[in-house]
Amino acid sequence: MADANPYITRTEPTRGSLLKSRPVPGADSATVFLDKRGRLYGLDRPLTAGEVAWDTPRAVFEVNTAVHPITFELQVPAAEEAFSFNTKVVAHWRIIDPTAAVESNLANPDLVVKSGVERRLRKISRSFAIEDSADAENAIRAHFAHMPVHLVQGIALVDCMVSLSLDGSTKKHVAGRTHAKRERESLKSKHETAQLNTRLNMEQASAQQLLETQQAKFAQEMAAQAEKHKLEIEQMNMQFYAQALSEGNLNLIALRLSSNRDDVNEVINLFMRQRELDYEGARGMLNSLLENRLVNKRDVADIMARATAVVADHMTRAPFDMGRPAVAAAPEMAGITAPNRNTYEDDSEFDDDDLDDD
Repeated sequence: MADANPYITRTEPTRGSLLKSRPVPGADSATVFLDKRGRLYGLDRPLTAGEVAWDTPRAVFEVNTAVHPITFELQVPAAEEAFSFNTKVVAHWRIIDPTAAVESNLANPDLVVKSGVERRLRKISRSFAIEDSADAENAIRAHFAHMPVHLVQGIALVDCMVSLSLDGSTKKHVAGRTHAKRERESLKSKHETAQLNTRLNMEQASAQQLLETQQAKFAQEMAAQAEKHKLEIEQMNMQFYAQALSEGNLNLIALRLSSNRDDVNEVINLFMRQRELDYEGARGMLNSLLENRLVNKRDVADIMARATAVVADHMTRAPFDMGRPAVAAAPEMAGITAPNRNTYEDDSEFDDDDLDDD
């Protein structure tokens, strides 16, 4: 007696009927036998006469192994439980394990396919936000890319196409969130650009300030070096003039001044200091001789003449007017107190015998 199941047909043939017509597996069918001990087994060939005679099957199951299409729609959750993806599935399945199908008494393979596909879709879809429907769809397609996908009760998917979509309210909500996200990104970009410009301006100002500081420092150092060099040159010049003056080489001094006219005032002062030393020395010596009475009457006139010449030379001669004759000046002009002749003629102090002629 045959069952109403369109995928599995059960018969309980007699030994005679099996010997007359033994079941033969086909391209889209398989045969499963139930022996006397209650065990199921499948054969991809007809039973032999001996198998029929010695171990007559209690039942024979003819299983439909053809490929069957199925189309269905369902909703699967997004990462946010408040939102769901609308899913359309177009799948093809077949029984690849006839014995398992018979053993599980497969009666509703469409339900097996739907529940198996939905379980896999929900696991994948929960990893994606509602805005990322395209990415979720690609992940689902990648999951079903390798066929067959084994389900339960001997069924396997041989092909599965899944497409995701959003309902109207969800689309509107996603559009609003997308616009808000873009606006935030735009504001963030503007803010980062402003910060970058500010930082660059600050760095540029700092670099400019550093450059100006370095330039000012360099200018100060250059000015200090120039001043130091100028002083060194002036010191060298004065040393040269002083040495030439001490050696009496006035022509060399004049030659040097012809190319260094700025040194004239300093050289004049140098000459004046030198003349001052000569003058002060002569005056001091004469006063000392007179105060200590180390001269006699014959020496006084000669010493006075020489001292007067030094004083006059100091008072009237220019440094380079060496050939001009000296003008005699009275000793009082140089601050030298002339000795009182009566002092030397006073018999109480000196007499003619005390002044020996040299």
